[in-house]
Amino acid sequence: MTIHAHWVRTRAGAEHWRLGRDRRTVADDDGPIALCEREGDARFILAACAGRAEPRDPSDVASPPIWARDEGADGTEPERRLRDGNEHPIITLFVAHPRSAYNEDFILISRNDALGA
Repeated sequence: MTIHAHWVRTRAGAEHWRLGRDRRTVADDDGPIALCEREGDARFILAACAGRAEPRDPSDVASPPIWARDEGADGTEPERRLRDGNEHPIITLFVAHPRSAYNEDFILISRNDALGA
């Protein structure tokens, strides 16, 4: 699993990910990767995927631990949404990003790994 995670991390280019000025966007030089409803989720993604913790407001924690793909998605959308356990959209992933095929799975795998799921 470690070798696979390293392979996906490399393909996703996670070492180049950073927070946008709004503190809710995760992006790299090729553009936005994800737009989070909450700043805590963007910081969590950066810490879990890129291995870099960001300073945070203690009141803004990551969303509940269940993140899942949007069940209504058919794979043709320009954006994909990840939802929490209550079916609320929490993260929008941008399909136009050149490494989007890796980003969605990498974010979900990293989140589960960080939570020990």
